[in-house]
Formats: sequence, structure tokens, C-alpha cells
Amino acid sequence: MKPVERYLDRVLAAARLSPRDCLRVRAELKEHLMSLMAPCESTNPTEEEITEMIHGELGDPEQL
Repeated sequence: MKPVERYLDRVLAAARLSPRDCLRVRAELKEHLMSLMAPCESTNPTEEEITEMIHGELGDPEQL
């Protein structure tokens, strides 16, 4: 899912974590985001809809 990966990239770019922490945080956030997306998979949302859902749930990636 491209929107999920883009969101994670933006979060981690702003977070300034150590490489080890970066991997851990990315994995945890990705797991959470994929759980959020699971109920919507049957509706086949567009990338734009996925992006809006992520931002609605977690907010601006640079502020997370």
C-alpha cells in the first residue's frame, strides 16, 4: 500500500530516531495502520481515500 509507506516515511523523517528505534516504530505504526485498513479492504479504496483515512486517524505525519 503506497499511501501507508509514504505516511510512514514522512513520520520517520520528522522523528529523528536512531536506526534501531526507527525500525521498531515503523513496524508498530505499520501494524496499526494495516489494522485500520483491514475493514476497508473489501471496498477497494483509492489511494486518496486511504491517505485521507490515515490522516484522519493519526493526523499530520510531521506532528505525530
